[in-house]
Amino acid sequence: MIKITPVGRTALRLRGIKFHPMAFRHGIHSALHDAGKIAELHLITLIRTGSRTGLFYKRPWGFHQASAPGEPPKEDFSNLHRSVQYIVRGNQLEVGEALEYGKTLEFGEKNLKGGRRPHIMATQEATQSEAIEFLKRRVSEALRKLS
Repeated sequence: MIKITPVGRTALRLRGIKFHPMAFRHGIHSALHDAGKIAELHLITLIRTGSRTGLFYKRPWGFHQASAPGEPPKEDFSNLHRSVQYIVRGNQLEVGEALEYGKTLEFGEKNLKGGRRPHIMATQEATQSEAIEFLKRRVSEALRKLS
């Protein structure tokens, strides 16, 4: 799971808010949900689409080309992309898969052929700036509603 926690100036601003804390919380909560939906969609798209350079495997429905080490995992039986989810807990957003297999692919283990298949951190890097924009926009909207 990816955890996004406000840090630096953003964290100081959030801690320093004394007036209308519920409006800010609503803005932050809304922004985290927006960012979660975008990250979830990006992660599913990363798993389901694109070509890979790994080995070919024969399946009853045809051939499947797996991912090579260093590439995002390639969908085979659809279990991984179906388990993608996001959870908002307080001021944190967690994005990942419910299956333990996703963690194994991301970080690698001895029984994983060839090495790790990073995909969760790639999603975090690709959607981080958008998540920050959601946060700015939603908090500003919440403030405008108060005035």
